[in-house]
Amino acid sequence: MLDTLKVLEVKRGQIVIGFDPDDEVNGRAEGNILGSYGGDPDPKKARNFLDVSDKEIANILKDYPLDNARERLNNLSAAELARVLASEISDNLEFDDEA
Repeated sequence: MLDTLKVLEVKRGQIVIGFDPDDEVNGRAEGNILGSYGGDPDPKKARNFLDVSDKEIANILKDYPLDNARERLNNLSAAELARVLASEISDNLEFDDEA
């Protein structure tokens, strides 16, 4: 299921990930989150496998504060920084169509 996740929406300070609305994995994800697995919801069986707790968000923001770009960059490893830069470069490439 994780390999079918997509970025659904990006806004300043927010990224929404999930599944395409018509994708059959929506039902499986819902079954996991609600604990229904094809039946009635059972909170004892529920496991929100995509949930991020407030504590986890606070830990992330401690290392990558939203209001300080320089500090965020300083906390990136060389590999992470290379990935970010490569993504920025590739997102801004333009190609001329050759006929």
